[in-house]
Amino acid sequence: MSSAREALIAEALGDVGALLDRVEMVSAALQDTCQAVVQASADLKAETATANRSAALVMENATTQALRHMARRSDEIARAAAETETRAMEAAARKLFKDELAPAFNRLARSLGGRAETPKPFRGSPAAHAVTAIAASAATWTLAVFLLTP
Repeated sequence: MSSAREALIAEALGDVGALLDRVEMVSAALQDTCQAVVQASADLKAETATANRSAALVMENATTQALRHMARRSDEIARAAAETETRAMEAAARKLFKDELAPAFNRLARSLGGRAETPKPFRGSPAAHAVTAIAASAATWTLAVFLLTP
């Protein structure tokens, strides 16, 4: 019995030795794999940094182009709005003159009609020039106030 037992123990020891050899090989393979993973991680980190820089440049360029486009469109819209506003103000001024000032000037001309028959009654008179200037200034001021009041 003891020889069978010794034979089994010897065989078991041989198997344990083989297992230890295999564990050492696996350990070496794991170390090589670990080093490869560390290297791959470093490579990936470097490539990620490069990709991030490229993405940042692309985003900066896209932002610049978008801002230029928005500035150009804003300028076009502002010009169009100014032209529209100018046309609206001109139309309002024409309507105001037609509806408000023209009738008043016509009434004034009719009321002065009898006096106007004399040839140039106020020619050279400083008072006539002053009255004309005051009337024109008042009409211009009234028109400006009407157009600029929101």
